[in-house]
Amino acid sequence: MKFLSNFDTELQSQVVHKYVEMYGKESVFCIHRARIFWVFYCFTPAVALVALVVILILLFGIDSGDASLNSLKNVLVSLAIAFVIIAGGMKILKKYFDYKMDFCVITPQEITAYNQSGILNRNSKTIDADKIKSVTEECSGFIKSFFNFGNIRFLSEGDTAEGWDITLNFVHDPIETKNKVRNLIEPHLQEHTNITHEQDELRAAPIA
Repeated sequence: MKFLSNFDTELQSQVVHKYVEMYGKESVFCIHRARIFWVFYCFTPAVALVALVVILILLFGIDSGDASLNSLKNVLVSLAIAFVIIAGGMKILKKYFDYKMDFCVITPQEITAYNQSGILNRNSKTIDADKIKSVTEECSGFIKSFFNFGNIRFLSEGDTAEGWDITLNFVHDPIETKNKVRNLIEPHLQEHTNITHEQDELRAAPIA
């Protein structure tokens, strides 16, 4: 489903299909957010939201014995219910978009991450494989270790720890994912390294 120019639920399949045609199925790897992200940021908040609305509805039905006080209470509770549903629902919906529509495609030539920020905003970031300086994973802490998720970070040439890079959060099995990524891009990196060494040798060679 495509809604406006920046919201397309078929974008991932279209992008993957394009790269598969270019490089072959075995040379394309797509990374999504781990399912635990949906549990933490969609399911659990939704349960809490429903519980809060039920509590407010119960408050709505309590009779204080004073008609004017009941009217004021009903108005306040109604406003609170509306605010909780709208504000909480929008936040949960945004996280659901993050879960379903954020992805990263790895090929032997490049790494491209797509980020859907609500309905109106979408951005992508690409790093050429021969510019990748390091691929690291982070899976520290009991919760990340227990549920086997973490972060993957791609740092390109010229970047610093605070500079321009690509960071993927809530990646399932980050160590295995990092290994799959390196298996895809390392042949290209090795080729690029060999060419660089040859160029350096030519520059260093004495002029006859």
